[in-house]
Parts: sequence; C-alpha cells; structure tokens
Amino acid sequence: MKDSIQYYGGSQITFQDINGVWFANATEMAKTFNTRPGDWLRTDACTRYTNALSEAHKCTTADLVLIRKGGDNTQGTWMHEDLALAFAQWLSPEFYIWCNNRIKELLTKGSVSLPNFNNPAEAARSWADQYEQRELAEVKVKELQPKAESYDRFLDSDKYMTIADVAKTLHYEKAGPNQLFDILRKHGILSNQKGKNWNLPHQQYIDQKLFVVKKTEKEINGDVQYFSTPYVTAKGLERINIYLRRLGYKQVEL
Repeated sequence: MKDSIQYYGGSQITFQDINGVWFANATEMAKTFNTRPGDWLRTDACTRYTNALSEAHKCTTADLVLIRKGGDNTQGTWMHEDLALAFAQWLSPEFYIWCNNRIKELLTKGSVSLPNFNNPAEAARSWADQYEQRELAEVKVKELQPKAESYDRFLDSDKYMTIADVAKTLHYEKAGPNQLFDILRKHGILSNQKGKNWNLPHQQYIDQKLFVVKKTEKEINGDVQYFSTPYVTAKGLERINIYLRRLGYKQVEL
C-alpha cells in the first residue's frame, strides 16, 4: 500500500493505494468540515449511490468503505475513490473539485513523495512548488465553481439531459457528442441495431432510471411519424461520468 498525503486549507487528507485503487481517509475529509463520515453514510442518497456503485464495480458495498480501528495513522473510515468523490461533493463543491483533481493526479502520476526534511534546500523547493500549485488550484476552483454549481443543481433536480449535452457537460477527451453515442453503443448501453431502436438505451438502463425515452410526433409529407429520443437522468449523468473515467477517458481542463 502507498500513501499520498495532501493538504486542503491546512488540513491533512490522506489517500492510499490499495491494490491499484485509491481510497481516501473520509474521517480526515469530514473533520475539515466539522462533521463525520457517518452523517453522510446514513443518508438515503448515499445508500442508493453505494448500491449503484457496488453493482457497477461488481463488488460488495463493504469493499467500498473500510473501517479501521487502532492507534496508528491508518485508523478511521476510508472510502473508495468514487465514493469519496460523492462524499466530497456533499461536503463542499470547492472540496469536490480539489479532491477530483487530486485523484486524477494520483491515477496518472501515482503517489506523491513528501520532501526530504534532512535536506533543507530540497524541502524548501518542494514546499515552494506546492504553494505555487495550491495558488493555481485556488484560481482554477474559482473558474470552475459556476460549472460545479450547475452540475450539482442538475444532480439535485428531476430534469433530463440529451446525450449530446452530457458530453458537453463532462468534457472528456475523445468523448464528444457523436463519440459518446459510439461509446455507449459499443459497450452495450445503447442499441446498435439499425431501425426504430437505434441509439435507444436497453430496457435494463431505463429500469435503473439512468435514461428516459420520450416520444414525439412529426408530420412529414402529410404523414404523421413518431420518433423516440433518449434523455439522461441525473443518476445517469453520474454513472456515465464514472464509466468514462473507468474506461480511461480523460477530462479536458477548461
């Protein structure tokens, strides 16, 4: 196991690589906002999300939350990276953005080493670099805050989004509006059969409330024809976001 210690607003947040998956110390995360992980874990929204996440990852809910007891620095509640991001979003939009950026860095760069305190010059350079990165991160948070708030409002609403709008909202490389349709068809989420069901979600994903299908009518050459259009729910948006990241797609920094 590898640890990566990060700092948010002066508070320590520890991430740990467990068999290739990053877990975050949720106890430290919660302490930053004067709350406890259990306050969120007991909510209905968390229960629904955890069940959906365990289904998506083919694991039990116990695999997503680790409770460690003892006196060492590993004690506390640890959450799987995807669950930790949902928890961070519940705590604060700004903290969610910070956590998301840290996890993306860890996924691409691995564990971040602490400076060598036996070498003052090296330690000074390291802390200067971290200060500069934190300043840039705070600027980025301010830039992204309106987008994060809009994203949060959609997740808390009963509205629907077109698949093209989902692609524009998530901003993944090589997953634009047309490409996202291709990805969802390739992985069996949308039908790839030419005909009336083309690009429509399979029934199991409608039943899971990830999509809804709306029918419209249009007059063409005097004949009324009916069309079915897929829309993504808030739950579906969150699932697609996780799915694209798991497939290795990278989000574009705006």
